Amino acid sequence: MTQPLFRLISLLEYTSHFDAITDHRQSKKCTYSQSDILMSAFACMYFQQPSLLEFQKQMEVDRHKNNLRTLFGVENIPQDSQLRDVLDNIPSDPIAPVFKDFFSRLRRHKHLEDYAILPNVLMCSIDGTQYYISKKIYCDHCLHKEHKTGEITYSHSVLQGAIMHPDKK
Repeated sequence: MTQPLFRLISLLEYTSHFDAITDHRQSKKCTYSQSDILMSAFACMYFQQPSLLEFQKQMEVDRHKNNLRTLFGVENIPQDSQLRDVLDNIPSDPIAPVFKDFFSRLRRHKHLEDYAILPNVLMCSIDGTQYYISKKIYCDHCLHKEHKTGEITYSHSVLQGAIMHPDKK
């Protein structure tokens, strides 16, 4: 995404989408708000940076500024483990409107036209990865696979799509 996109789309508007998602955690035991966690995850996706949270923390120490606070309204940057723990317990259905809205805005402001491979045709490359696997540790949301030997492995996977054009980075 390019810098002008920040001017056209107020990223803080997504806070209202995230605030509408019910937080089932016990609020007195929470260090980070669900909104901060969801906006941090959204920022990771937005900037396509898997280590964004550490980068932002270092920027705050060095320069007393960070994009998570100014662009995404994140008050407290969650630890990676806390981010994953909370995200794993949020169903994906309530988050879907955020991506639909974001995509609609990109189309409405014609940011996707340069990526059309044919008139009004976008190419979406899809890739999947398994980012967690264990024979012993699992949660209610884990996928499980029973091997021929009878052994069971538990895992988490992700499927990600990206709009691409053969002539663009």
